[in-house]
Amino acid sequence: MVFTATGSTAAAQGTQYNAYVTPNATKAVTAVDTQQKTANGGYTPLSFTSDSAAFTAWTTAKTALSTDTTVQGPEGKVFDKATLVTALTKAGYTTIVGTDKTYTLDTASLPDTPTYGAALTLVYTVK
Repeated sequence: MVFTATGSTAAAQGTQYNAYVTPNATKAVTAVDTQQKTANGGYTPLSFTSDSAAFTAWTTAKTALSTDTTVQGPEGKVFDKATLVTALTKAGYTTIVGTDKTYTLDTASLPDTPTYGAALTLVYTVK
């Protein structure tokens, strides 16, 4: 970016200045935690580590989301919730199939105004 002095300032007219702009860091949305939605509407911690099939599906989804450019942008900038839901679906987060249970993502619990760089806690119902 180049600016040229045009007024009667301390700088001579016609002097050019270079300005260097550094964009905000690009950050991706990440899923860092899980919770189970209980029958009474509350939440309890949920871990996939004891179920190898569910843990593998979770890890695969996490890797896929980390490379999805639709959920990467300037840290803190708000983007559309529908974009987040689509990215989570595409990555494989909407249904995690375990050895003897199926975990379904509760998309209503996602933030209405997600931001790039957010660390999400995903809420699942379990069957």
